[in-house]
Amino acid sequence: MVLDSGLLFWGSSYMYICDCVYRMQEELAILRKKLDRAKKIEMASSADEVLMEEIREYKEQLTCPSCKVKKKDAVLTKCFHVFCLECLKTRYETRQRKCPKCNATFGANDYHRIYLE
Repeated sequence: MVLDSGLLFWGSSYMYICDCVYRMQEELAILRKKLDRAKKIEMASSADEVLMEEIREYKEQLTCPSCKVKKKDAVLTKCFHVFCLECLKTRYETRQRKCPKCNATFGANDYHRIYLE
């Protein structure tokens, strides 16, 4: 019986450590982004240039990676990748029923419209 409780304790400690490492990695990524932004501002001739670059990057993140024209407004529920609805409908109708990013197969009920405000 002592052995079982010892394994239980070790397992919960391991999960706690893994959770802490994961949170520290997330925090490190955030700090690296802040450092990169500070370096960009320091090197740029004006803060406006940095802000315009950030706006361009955010717009790129909201653009469909498949057609690179329309805004993302649909999600594949199998893999949670996001594209424009027209691209997903076209892929479904032309029997190319795989996610353009990860090749996960999808059906008619596996993509849904999303609304970003």
